[in-house]
Formats: sequence, C-alpha cells, structure tokens
Amino acid sequence: LKGFCEAISAAGGSTSQVMDLSYWIDPQDEHYSVGAKFFEKQASQKKPARAVFATNDVTAAAILFEAQRRNVRVPEE
Repeated sequence: LKGFCEAISAAGGSTSQVMDLSYWIDPQDEHYSVGAKFFEKQASQKKPARAVFATNDVTAAAILFEAQRRNVRVPEE
C-alpha cells in the first residue's frame, strides 16, 4: 500500500481518501469474512470507498462476493 500511495502522490494525485484496512483484519479470520468486515467498516465512513486495492486474490474475491451478496454492482457503483 505504501508503494501505491507513493506512486499516486508522485503522479500528482491525492491519497487523502486511501484507507489502510489491514490493521482491523485479523490474520486468523477466515478469508471470506474479510469482505463482510470491509463493508461493515464502510458503513461507518462518511465517504464510502470508490475503489479497493486488495493485496491478494482471496481478499479481492471475498470483497466481490460480499458486494454481490449486498447487491452492490461492481464496477458500476
């Protein structure tokens, strides 16, 4: 994530809305629960995420699965 933010900043972009969610994901959690935790965290934010940078395929799939379960259309919404 650090490298991603550095690249965005170097290109003149803003990282003010980048959230590092790794601190609240317990490595002992089942992978599928990461998607639910992500959406729970988003519900408490004033501005929901417009994009997600997943660090691995399992996390990405978990978030996409939860989006589908909650009827959030990806990439439309």
